[in-house]
Amino acid sequence: MNEVPNSTLGLQLLPPSRNIGNSSQLGNLYDSIDKYKDAEALYTHSLSICEQQFGLDHLYTAQNVNNLAMLYESIGKYTEAESLYNRTLSIREKQLGSHHLYTVHSLNSLGLLSESMGSYTAAEIFYTRALLATQARVGDNHLQTAHSLYRLAQLYRAMGRYTEAEPLYVKSHDICVQKLGVNHIDTAQSLNHLAGLYLVMGRYIDAEPLYLDAQAIYEQKLGINHPETAQSLQDLAKLYIAMGKFDRAEDLHIRALKINEQKVGAEHLEIVESVNYLAHLYLDLKRYNDAEVLYNRALRINDRELGSNHIDIIPSLNNLAGLYKIRQRYEEAEPLYIRAFGICEQQLGSSHPYTAQSLNHLANLYYQMGRFPESRFQLIRALEIYDRQLGKDHPYTAQGLNNLASLHYRIEEYSAAEPLYLRALRIYEQQLGQDHSNTTQGLNNLAVLYYKTARYDEAELLYIRALETRKRQLGSDHLHTAQSLNNLASLYYKLGRYSEAEPLYTQALAIRENRFGIDRIETASSLNNLAFLYQSMQEYSKAESLYIRSLEIRSKHFGVDHPKTQKVRLNFTEFLKQVVADGAIDRLSDRPLTQALLTKMRRQELKSNAV
Repeated sequence: MNEVPNSTLGLQLLPPSRNIGNSSQLGNLYDSIDKYKDAEALYTHSLSICEQQFGLDHLYTAQNVNNLAMLYESIGKYTEAESLYNRTLSIREKQLGSHHLYTVHSLNSLGLLSESMGSYTAAEIFYTRALLATQARVGDNHLQTAHSLYRLAQLYRAMGRYTEAEPLYVKSHDICVQKLGVNHIDTAQSLNHLAGLYLVMGRYIDAEPLYLDAQAIYEQKLGINHPETAQSLQDLAKLYIAMGKFDRAEDLHIRALKINEQKVGAEHLEIVESVNYLAHLYLDLKRYNDAEVLYNRALRINDRELGSNHIDIIPSLNNLAGLYKIRQRYEEAEPLYIRAFGICEQQLGSSHPYTAQSLNHLANLYYQMGRFPESRFQLIRALEIYDRQLGKDHPYTAQGLNNLASLHYRIEEYSAAEPLYLRALRIYEQQLGQDHSNTTQGLNNLAVLYYKTARYDEAELLYIRALETRKRQLGSDHLHTAQSLNNLASLYYKLGRYSEAEPLYTQALAIRENRFGIDRIETASSLNNLAFLYQSMQEYSKAESLYIRSLEIRSKHFGVDHPKTQKVRLNFTEFLKQVVADGAIDRLSDRPLTQALLTKMRRQELKSNAV
């Protein structure tokens, strides 16, 4: 955490007093073991001594100010941290100049803090200043310039400004190739960064060769059993998950886990991340028993190695609780979420943003359980923390507003939900930009509300805007684009504008088939939508084919007696009744299922008439 001056950077070193050194080092120790109050007292004491002995504008004073700022940032006291980082920057600019490496460090620190505070515009200014200072000091093709380009690219990626991020990632990679060679580890890392952008953009064909090249470099330079090679395998696995190549992703995650197990042992803290990656995949694949075993293993390791009240245990608690929530094992999920909240409150305080996040998890569980008053209470508590600690215009505050609005929507308090959704959307637009994924989701949330309340013209405008943004940012073949296509198509279906709904549903189905495969549950949902449309359009032959495909998929995944399978079977039966009523049986096929249901319907009719 502490920045250590280095004489090679052009900073003249002076021996600090023994008291300053001891206080600062002990502060670092307390900080590392989460004793924040003790760390704060020691950092403050060290700073006071430094100010007295060296003055307010000395570089050692700046270093101690920076240490305290980093502590405040780590415990969510962002306003205090911002003031101290600015003071550090002022001293370093005065003493070292605007282009010195330590000045650049301060600019980057303020950029990172601004990101945490949701002030992306401010972060862009700091990162741009850091980039320009670095270029002025070392030139356009230096490795430090590559790092500054990467930081700004990461910000643009977080803001959803992908087209602006891409050339920065490319330039950073080119510098690595030029200065380090095509087979250097840092070059491989830059390949991963660019591939990660393409993954987010849905440009899977562009991402795959970059991930593969990076993996080859890691294997060549570090060996096939090195932990960084394992990480590259996990990065490639994320791509294959996005591409629907789940078997390949599983093989890579298992291989990465085995590498780490061989390195440190099967119960070491360092394997927890790999265990969680594989568990997340099994969760996505609905292999819940396999996921549960792994989540429990990760939690057991964390408990033993870190202690039962360590802040880093919280993700494992949330992972296992989330699995139980999905499986509707609410009584098992609740104590885990409560424990996570208790750790946050004990270690960070009742007003920390991370504590608010734990409240949100608990509120969501109560929401799922139908315990709406308890959910509302926790959501309001979380929102108040975000509002007070981060400000009224922070994206986390917007998320808190969105969560509360969704609860009001669920219990049909639409007039209470609308202003909350509007305020959240306004924050996203102002802080993240018109093209950010959160902004797009905010548009969708509001559009769904307008759809529900029969304000169709307003809903249409928002759905169209969300769709256009996703096409522009993610491409026409992305899953989020499919969601927007489906939303707009459903609106047109509701309005009886079938000719406009059909191409949208068809495009959404094609994307999901390409992403998940033709026999996945996610694809079945799109098949149902299009079948309903064709039924309404009296295009019975097309509807029949889609209903049967959907029913076959659900029977395969859930079994013939599962409620979701039976629901589709009922829909298909009702469809057949409509066809019979319209005298259009000749438009149906001779498929065994169709004919069996028609025969059953005839027998039931004959039996009813006989009675």
